[in-house]
Amino acid sequence: MLLVACARQETVTMGALAVRMSMDPSALARNVTVLERRGLVRIAPGADRRVRDISISAKGRKTLSRALPRWREVQAKLAERFGEGSFRSAVELMKGIARTREALLDHPLS
Repeated sequence: MLLVACARQETVTMGALAVRMSMDPSALARNVTVLERRGLVRIAPGADRRVRDISISAKGRKTLSRALPRWREVQAKLAERFGEGSFRSAVELMKGIARTREALLDHPLS
């Protein structure tokens, strides 16, 4: 999923990616570092010393293009196992939870 998130934009900051992925920034940094060591992403200095920009590499795009058909196959198997309606409902529920989390981050309740 990190590669998908990186591929959606030419460059994304570590902070923006942490928010998008609902990950603790330090946990995200560890995961992104692994992707960088494997040559799947590039990490570059950002606008200031505190910001790091992440972009997907050519190898990362190739890996993602090979992985997506497998991911779709698993999604189809889940839909078959649980029923298309139940599977879609679960996906929509998860999307709703993610949207609510993002809204709460933008506008905390307290």
